[in-house]
Amino acid sequence: MTDNHITVRSIDDAGGERICTYAVSEEIFRDLREANRKTKWWQRKLTGMKLQNWLEKNGCKLDNPDGPAYVFHGANGLTQERYYRNGKQHREDGPARITRNPDGSTEEEYYRDDKRHRADGPAYVKRLGNVSIEEYYCLDGVMCGKYELEIRHELETRGSLRNFGFPVAATERPAAQKAENNQNRQVHGVSPPRCEEVVQDCGGLKRGGPDPIRAIGNPTIALNQKKLPSIKM
Repeated sequence: MTDNHITVRSIDDAGGERICTYAVSEEIFRDLREANRKTKWWQRKLTGMKLQNWLEKNGCKLDNPDGPAYVFHGANGLTQERYYRNGKQHREDGPARITRNPDGSTEEEYYRDDKRHRADGPAYVKRLGNVSIEEYYCLDGVMCGKYELEIRHELETRGSLRNFGFPVAATERPAAQKAENNQNRQVHGVSPPRCEEVVQDCGGLKRGGPDPIRAIGNPTIALNQKKLPSIKM
């Protein structure tokens, strides 16, 4: 038992061991002490699975700021670690779920606020040794393609697609060239565009307009609406 957290160990019917860490308020601590105090001498105090059920019934959530909040060791050799923040699978600096299967393969899943998400690589990776045998890419719980992920990352970090061979955005042209373009517009009776109306060269898009990925013709964009299939453990 630590400050504001309690760790519970239990064994299931198949012989698997579960170690769960819950965030617990002072009020719940007092209620737990009172519940154990009222237990008769021939009755067992709240421990193991009964304690886990009691904590969850009273609104306690899995949470551990120092490591995995859920650890499972199966009788068949399967092990799993899950990182939680306030009851949601979440980890900032690595996979939030790590599974080691009896066949020697490992699975890593990245979560943010209980959704599969990774901006700089696959959100799900299955490896056998050092070889990746299965990968999925996800943003905010929605499956996407690797190329789409790279373009989105480029747009978010650099604001343009120059590294992908697309023309420089109009807002990134030299000031003299933009001034000349505006002067030509005025000569022909066309007012210079406002900043938010500047048209990007790549895909003919406006700021605040449609998703730029859809105008590039990415063949994997059709996967954007597909949810990543649930992986049963």
